[in-house]
Amino acid sequence: MCTRYSTWGSRRAWGRRPAHLVVLVLLAAAAGACRDGKRAPGNSTSRPKPASAAPRPTPLEATDHSSARFLPPSTGPGWRLQGKIRHFNKQDLFKHINGAAGTYFTHGFQQCTTARYLQTSPHPKGSEASSPIQVDLYVMGDALGAFGVFTTERPEGTPAQEGPWTQGYRSGSLLAFVHGRYYVKVVSMSPGPGAHPVQRRLASLISRELGPPGSLPAQLKLFPEQHRVAASAVYYPQDFLGLSSLFRVFATQYNDGVGSFRLFFSRQKDPAAAETILRRLTSPRQGRRHTLLKEEDGVTEIHAIQEEFLGHVLLAAQGRHVAGAVSSEGPRDTSGPRAAATLRQLLSSLAAESRAAE
Repeated sequence: MCTRYSTWGSRRAWGRRPAHLVVLVLLAAAAGACRDGKRAPGNSTSRPKPASAAPRPTPLEATDHSSARFLPPSTGPGWRLQGKIRHFNKQDLFKHINGAAGTYFTHGFQQCTTARYLQTSPHPKGSEASSPIQVDLYVMGDALGAFGVFTTERPEGTPAQEGPWTQGYRSGSLLAFVHGRYYVKVVSMSPGPGAHPVQRRLASLISRELGPPGSLPAQLKLFPEQHRVAASAVYYPQDFLGLSSLFRVFATQYNDGVGSFRLFFSRQKDPAAAETILRRLTSPRQGRRHTLLKEEDGVTEIHAIQEEFLGHVLLAAQGRHVAGAVSSEGPRDTSGPRAAATLRQLLSSLAAESRAAE
């Protein structure tokens, strides 16, 4: 005689189930009750919340390729983004710019995004299609680092290229600009000026995608304006004039039509550090000539040194700053007196800034 079991929950059915199945059911029930210490209210099958997700990559991380969004799909009729967008980080930048990567690292390089644009519209019969245009978009640690590498690569005497960016320049087939923490290079693969309008249109589109351009470093406003060469300011994070003592240096060029020189200054942590660096740079050594210029203001001494490799250099300390001038002539010849006079103006600006900061 067979007994029918209508439900799994009936006592007779439970009693006749194999023992190993009973054990499994009991273990499963116990695991559900103990998970997370208690069950979710009204839901016996609820699972524990997963551990908090890892933070999203920031633009500083090698795996974040978000800077690709700044590259437009086209420049308008006739030119489009072609091929794969490539990304380089600190580990493989040398594959893209071998030999120059060190300069970028010094200025706080984070990532490079590069792509090519090709002409897609028909070109006149019998003429060749325009060469590709390559874009290299460098993400730096901050705006000062981007400005530094931009000015380091800008050829001396190159005029500024106006646009919706912080500052730009053109050199041959290269249109480059700095925009906040971004340094962008738009390069035509053909040497002629035919692609210049397309380059500029593409550069402008990218610049607008990058947002507000910001402004040039505020430190540049401390340099005297008279005889200052436009768009000649440079930022050196280290080893200015090949001297490890001179780091975080701002410099700019001056020319009054008779002679030329560069003014520079470096901000140290305190006045004692500035005096220490000044003594180190002016200490007696073989091959160095050192004279002390007359104190016109009765406060700041200007040291004039001459070395084979440095040439003629004027140096002074003002508060927490070390400042100076580099001239191709001696301090008492041709541009020498003008360099000293302009340096005193810079020292006055630095002193006024220090007083305002107190």
